[in-house]
Amino acid sequence: MTYSSIRAKRLTTTLGCSPSLVQQVWQRLHIDINEDPNELIELKAIVKQCRSLVQSTDRISAKVDGLPDNEKDRLHIEGGQLIQKIKDLRSELHELLEHRQSVIDRNPSFGGQDARADRLAEFVAVIFEETGRSVTFGHFEGEPTTDFGRKVREVLDICDNKRLEVTEMTDKHYSTKTYITNWRQPAHKAAKKRKR
Repeated sequence: MTYSSIRAKRLTTTLGCSPSLVQQVWQRLHIDINEDPNELIELKAIVKQCRSLVQSTDRISAKVDGLPDNEKDRLHIEGGQLIQKIKDLRSELHELLEHRQSVIDRNPSFGGQDARADRLAEFVAVIFEETGRSVTFGHFEGEPTTDFGRKVREVLDICDNKRLEVTEMTDKHYSTKTYITNWRQPAHKAAKKRKR
């Protein structure tokens, strides 16, 4: 998720504040570092594949290193770039794995929590505080009863903060449903944080 001018305009209108405040708080809270939870699920599968590729290239590299020196010399003399290409491939795969793993590492998830949704609720709370409004939490039959709760729900929608629900496995495939993250837990955490 990145800060875009279209999203900024919608956030400014929804939160009733200046565009500069929206941008300032967005950047201060580093909202852009949080990835879509669904993309993280896919990214974890990619990391697993990258690890396998790295292991395979490590084995190939070890086999090439095990060739007699005269055979390695022959490969170089004949103009072959096999050894260098294997080294380059290994290097690129290691860099790719390191980068992808860093994205996962900076987006921790614990027991179904959504770090991105929590950060967006905190974003709304900071905007409320800086514009003199109360950060309060309440709900009735799943609907927010406070302005803060309503704005958290709207911001999650504007920022397209989707969650993936895996329902059941059928014939080696999971049945899934995507929905906007529920506003209650993130809003409750942000409001509770201010009562300390």
